[in-house]
Amino acid sequence: MPPMDHPHVHRRLAHALHGLTLRAVPGPEQAHAAQEALDVVAALAGLKPLALLGQGVDWPGWRDGVAEIAADCGATAATGGAWIVPGDVHGVPDWYAEPLLEARRGQRTLLVHWDTELDLPQPGRDGLARISQAAEARLLGYPTCCVADHHARQRACHRLRTDLIHRQAGGDEAQMRRLAKAEVVLRPHTAEDWARWRTAARCVPAPFTSVNMCQACAADAASPARTLSLEYRRLAQETGFLRQFGHAAA
Repeated sequence: MPPMDHPHVHRRLAHALHGLTLRAVPGPEQAHAAQEALDVVAALAGLKPLALLGQGVDWPGWRDGVAEIAADCGATAATGGAWIVPGDVHGVPDWYAEPLLEARRGQRTLLVHWDTELDLPQPGRDGLARISQAAEARLLGYPTCCVADHHARQRACHRLRTDLIHRQAGGDEAQMRRLAKAEVVLRPHTAEDWARWRTAARCVPAPFTSVNMCQACAADAASPARTLSLEYRRLAQETGFLRQFGHAAA
């Protein structure tokens, strides 16, 4: 079945997702759900190959509800594990990487798409699905430059956290592993720490999408990310998201 190309169908889908959001998601967290809902509409409207839900926050009944709504539209809604870009943890010590990867093994995701021939990442023997940055950008329909920037900041964040944990634990590996597994948030102390944290935490959202813009895209009104944001805004307007979720998705 081809992507839905009728605005009234998009609006019915958005209305169903809006109702699910009100039922399944706590009020303070409906902003996040609004963006995930718009991503689903974008995938089923043909703006992106697939929508990926569950890599971050999830709510009881949310994924199952989205899966039911997507299936009612004739789309594929498949539950699976989280995927990783291996380079994100390249070079970090095992005591940090292993608890991080173990936590990812326990995550469940929902992939919503039309194309049954998509080349999706498959779990390896360790239960983790690995994907390249380029493949991730292609599947999610995001600019490769912005996806690369996201992962560069991820690597910077991991390196900073390993240094902070090492300092906190005095180099004791057992204690470092415990801190990493508990995902303890450690406050930067030195000026260098804070400079590194600002670099890793720098985020410029592309409105109405789930991607953050790289510096080049943020500075250029005609950049790929800015153009994508306008396309998603038009979809949001067409489906009533500007009225129903405008404050959340913007």
